[in-house]
Amino acid sequence: MFKQLVSILLLSAFATLAWADEASIRNALGSAYPKFKVERVTKTPYEGLYEVIIGGQAIYTDEQPRFLIVEGKLAASRVNVSANEQNEAGIKKAFQAAFPKANVESVTKTPYDGLYELFATKEISYIDKKVSFVISGGKLVDVKTKKDLTSERLAELNKIDFSNLPFDQAIKVVKGNGSRKLAVFSDADCPYCQRLEKQELANITDVTIYTFLYPIAQIHPDAANKSKYIWCDSDRAKAWQNWMLYSILPAKFGSCDTPIAKNIELANKLGVTSTPTLFFADGKRILGAQPYKDIERAMGAAPASSQASTTAAELPDDPQVFGRSASPNSTKAKGKKKK
Repeated sequence: MFKQLVSILLLSAFATLAWADEASIRNALGSAYPKFKVERVTKTPYEGLYEVIIGGQAIYTDEQPRFLIVEGKLAASRVNVSANEQNEAGIKKAFQAAFPKANVESVTKTPYDGLYELFATKEISYIDKKVSFVISGGKLVDVKTKKDLTSERLAELNKIDFSNLPFDQAIKVVKGNGSRKLAVFSDADCPYCQRLEKQELANITDVTIYTFLYPIAQIHPDAANKSKYIWCDSDRAKAWQNWMLYSILPAKFGSCDTPIAKNIELANKLGVTSTPTLFFADGKRILGAQPYKDIERAMGAAPASSQASTTAAELPDDPQVFGRSASPNSTKAKGKKKK
C-alpha cells in the first residue's frame, strides 16, 4: 500500500511538473507574441523539445523557451550516435553514414543548449546531439530578439565568390554609373522574374546587372526558345528588357550559340533551384522578387529609414510566419521553384 501511494505521488509530481513546464511556456510565448493565441503546448518524446500549436500550426521550442522553429517538419531519426561522439564531428560522421547520398557539409552547435544545425544539400535542418529527431524546412527564431537566424545562416553558408562568375554567359545591363554589381538567374517566362524587372529593378539605378538566362523547362517549356531569341539579338540587353517589361520579342530569330546549357550547369553547381535568384558582390544571395528597398539594402546603399523598416518586417509578428498565408513579400510568394 505504501509503495502504491509513493508511485501515485511520484506520478502526480511528474504530471504537475510537466504541466508547470507547459504552462510556463504558454505564458512566456503569450507575452512575447501577444497577437497570437497559444492553443496548446505538448512535450514531445524528445528531450527538451516541446510542440506549440499557434494558429493551427505546429511550432517547436525548448522549455525556457529561448527559440522557436516555425514551418518545420519534425521526424524521428534512424541515426545512432554513441555517447562519446555527441559532438559536431561525431554527429556529422554518423549522419553521413546513415544517409550516404546526402552531402553533409557541416554540423554546428547553435547558441541553444542541445540544438544543432545540420547543413546538407544547401539546406539547414535542426537536430539534437543524439540525432533522435530531425526538423527540416524550418526557420529558427530567437524568442527574445525575434530574429530569423536560419535566413542569416543560409545567406552566410551559401555565399559564392562573385568575381568568379562567368559574366560572358550573362546579359549585361548598365544603369546609371553602373558602380554596383548584381547577378540574377532568371527565366524568360517566370512571372516573378517579370515582376522583379518591372516593379523592383526598375526603381534601382547606378548598378550593373548580369542576367544569367536560366529557363526551367519543366515549368516553362517555351522559355528556352524565347531565351535564344533574346540572346541572339544584335542588342541582347535591349531585347531582354523589351521582353520582360513590354512582352515584345525580337522580330527575327538570329542563329547563334547560346550559354543556356552552361548556365543550367552553373545554377546546379551554385545550388540555384528557383527563379529569380539574386547574387550580390559580397557573395550573398536572396530568392524571389524582393522589394527594391531590400535589394538596395543588400547592395549596401539603403538609407537608415529603410533599414529600420526591414528589421521590423523580420519580426515574426505576422500571421504568415506561423504558416497561415504567404506574405506578398515572402520568398514563397514571389519565387518560382524548380521542380
